[in-house]
Amino acid sequence: MKELIAVVGQEDGPEGSPGPSVIGALRAGKRRCLAVALSPHEAGIWREPRADAVLVLAAGSGPAELARSLRKAKVTLALPGSFAGALLLAEASSWLADANIANSNAHPEALLRHVHTGLHSCISTRAGAWLARGADVAAPAHAESLALAQGWPQVLVSDRGLTQRVHTAQSARKAVERLRAAGAERLTLLETRPGSLLEVALVRIKGEVAGAIAVQVLADDDRERPWCAVSIDDPALLAWAGAAAKELAFDGPMTLRFQQHGVTPLLMEIRPTFPHWIEAAAVAGAPLVERLLAATEGRAWKGRVQARPGVLFSASAEDAVISPETLLAVMPPETSR
Repeated sequence: MKELIAVVGQEDGPEGSPGPSVIGALRAGKRRCLAVALSPHEAGIWREPRADAVLVLAAGSGPAELARSLRKAKVTLALPGSFAGALLLAEASSWLADANIANSNAHPEALLRHVHTGLHSCISTRAGAWLARGADVAAPAHAESLALAQGWPQVLVSDRGLTQRVHTAQSARKAVERLRAAGAERLTLLETRPGSLLEVALVRIKGEVAGAIAVQVLADDDRERPWCAVSIDDPALLAWAGAAAKELAFDGPMTLRFQQHGVTPLLMEIRPTFPHWIEAAAVAGAPLVERLLAATEGRAWKGRVQARPGVLFSASAEDAVISPETLLAVMPPETSR
């Protein structure tokens, strides 16, 4: 029987996660997969293409319960489908090891340290010059006063992968209340400029980058999730992303969010998940899920090494990916006069 790969975290809707798209990538690669919802409210398990099997955990299930459920399902490898899924897998690392279930993040302690202490505590002083500077938020009223002292818009970044763009002092207060209610313990308020956002997705296995791709975010929502992005050729940005991942000692999939500040991209956040635009990465020649699996299995990658620029991702009712060749095929031919 083929191996069974679990994708933990299947959020959809306003807090949607990449989990359903990871299932789609596994199905495209003819891999057997299990969609794991962290609560009955995670509706991503019903998105097409569906996983071979579905596991719905009771809300509030802990790491031991996750490991027991994955062992019972005979899972061989666990991948994160959301930030919450990645965090639960990190907390379950010892139980997963006892169950002989591979975890794509071989250094869960690095993720837990990042969550509990923050990005600035995990990056060296020298590299810290490349980090976006923000203000820690202690309470809703504090956010309101901080927001008034800076320009608009701004974004609240939490230690649980939840973000919220705010446009007024009042919305800053309400956003803090919402994020705290969702479990956030540490919040940072950053200035943000729509149109200047970049993202890098990479997979790192055993200390080596197995695949990476960068995009320019063309449009996003107030959670700063890209719904329109285009792949770009930026070796310097990819190098800085790889260096940041190395300093953090992260393994597995990750998405790094940058803001262009003059000629310098400043790192705003690292999420231990695949990107929302994972389909575009595959079309551009960087199938991140397959590259991760190849590296995990010790296989040499035989596909394209560098991702192609110019591949457009657009999410509406359904995700759409448009390559330059597709655009040329549908554009009407030039006519001479």
